[in-house]
Amino acid sequence: NEMASIQKMMNADKKISEQLTPEEAKDLDKILAEYGTTLKNVDSHSSAALYSLVATKAVPCPQNEVKMYEIELLKTALKNKKTVSGLEKVDEQTYAISQAYDLKESILQLKQGNQYAVAVQKMAEAFKNEDLKQLDQLIKDPKFMNKRQEKLVLTDRNRNWAEKMPEIMKKQSSFFAVGSGHLWGDNGLINLLKSKGYTVKPVSNL
Repeated sequence: NEMASIQKMMNADKKISEQLTPEEAKDLDKILAEYGTTLKNVDSHSSAALYSLVATKAVPCPQNEVKMYEIELLKTALKNKKTVSGLEKVDEQTYAISQAYDLKESILQLKQGNQYAVAVQKMAEAFKNEDLKQLDQLIKDPKFMNKRQEKLVLTDRNRNWAEKMPEIMKKQSSFFAVGSGHLWGDNGLINLLKSKGYTVKPVSNL
């Protein structure tokens, strides 16, 4: 069902070209050439799917060689016959992203081009150094995420998750894997759990 939701998320009821002026469509086609595609190829895509192209510039290695922490953790959990669940459905994540990054916003992000690659390198270093504060500042750079987008993509979802986590933890020992952007700040999961009375301790590699 989740895979079907992802496929549904990729498509839109109205073509991208129908939502743009001829000049805007021409400009977008030029931008998309830098991402190895054309407007014709993605014309039926949703704004969320268009926004996802940003990742192809951000990650400096071939797409078929990309490994994701969440997939590796999932494989490990399944191998060890652990129960796997989620804090939200694909539809909920897609809704948040589509509300935060509509067509015009997605195009603006695509225009950032190589700035994403530079930012991701810095984010990776901050992540490896376990510097959550620096990582948080990089993720919430106004170039990539304004306050409204931060609320939709991070804050609102964090609060929803923080409400669900206690019930899950009451039942059994649990391991939660979330994106690093969800951890730090007043509205980050660490602080939200502390505000509920939980003791939150870092597990450091140092």
